[in-house]
Amino acid sequence: MALCCYFLVAEPHYYVKLRAELDAAFPEPLGHLAPATLATLPFLNGAIHEVLRLGSPYFLPRVAGPGGAKIDGRYIPEGTIVALAAYSQQTSPDNFYPEPMPQGLGPDTKTNKAVLASFSFGPHSCIGKILAWQELRYCLSRVVLAFDMEFKPGFNVQEFRDGILNMRTTLLEKDMFMKVTRRAGVDLDKVFATLETQ
Repeated sequence: MALCCYFLVAEPHYYVKLRAELDAAFPEPLGHLAPATLATLPFLNGAIHEVLRLGSPYFLPRVAGPGGAKIDGRYIPEGTIVALAAYSQQTSPDNFYPEPMPQGLGPDTKTNKAVLASFSFGPHSCIGKILAWQELRYCLSRVVLAFDMEFKPGFNVQEFRDGILNMRTTLLEKDMFMKVTRRAGVDLDKVFATLETQ
């Protein structure tokens, strides 16, 4: 969630676009956020895909089985540990170029969602993936609908970005300082009451 807020506020045109999509889908900012509706919002889901793409740096190790395996034309002996670096795959220009947000930037845009490994693949896929997606959609939507976000004065957007270290996990070298204020017409007591009941 922190990285999602960072990327959205660092690229204000995307933040404005997400807010417009959510405002259109949910005219009452404190009303019920139907999971089925959240799942259909292209920019909301695109933003979450993007932050997972840029913030899932772990490795997916496997062991070559009996008789070994052939991977990309190379023989891998039995018992050899082979690992996929999710971050390398998810940031490769062969898979994502130049911007993977919905509809991209033009005819040369590549968006290969099949390589997103944030929740692993196949029989090792995270059993909580559906719940995680629902939580991400709900929490991000509730925050954007109820609050205005901006970086505190003096916050260095590029320095923070350069300090995001993706190595087996995401480490942040710099602190993020953000100012969050209630959107006009939103009652904070109702926001917190809504969060407690949903």
